[in-house]
Amino acid sequence: MMNLRKRSIIYVSICFFIITIAYIGLNALEKYENRKVIVVTSPGLTLAEEIMVGETRFSVEKVDTIEERARGLSGIKSIKENNGLLFVFDRVGTHGIWMKEMFFSIDVMWFDKEGNIIFIKENFSPSSYPEVVYPPEEALYILEVKAGMVEKHQIKIGDRLKIL
Repeated sequence: MMNLRKRSIIYVSICFFIITIAYIGLNALEKYENRKVIVVTSPGLTLAEEIMVGETRFSVEKVDTIEERARGLSGIKSIKENNGLLFVFDRVGTHGIWMKEMFFSIDVMWFDKEGNIIFIKENFSPSSYPEVVYPPEEALYILEVKAGMVEKHQIKIGDRLKIL
């Protein structure tokens, strides 16, 4: 009798464990699949905003939640020229960028609260992970674009961000 009771407890415990793991896994999968991704011109980006940096126009997806900013361009295979990701923060700070789960190099620009470029990191490579790059001053916005765009369009410190 005692042996049957122990088996039943073990069986129920194993079933509970399996159901819990399945629930956690399905929940994580649902969150990943419900990620806000609509293909417009760059696979994986929802291009909802037009901006200017200096004299250069970019189509960008704006990310302004903690979850969206943490994800960034991770998992995206590539982006087209003049497309990008604009990070909008709630307050100024020395917000860092890393290349976790990235598949391509990017140029990164940090902007102060007035919209002026205060720091640029060109050709930031996925192989640099887990390095985190921080601006030397506090920023309110960060723009990630395809590597080479800063050089191609001669974007420099002091150029201004304008959201159209």
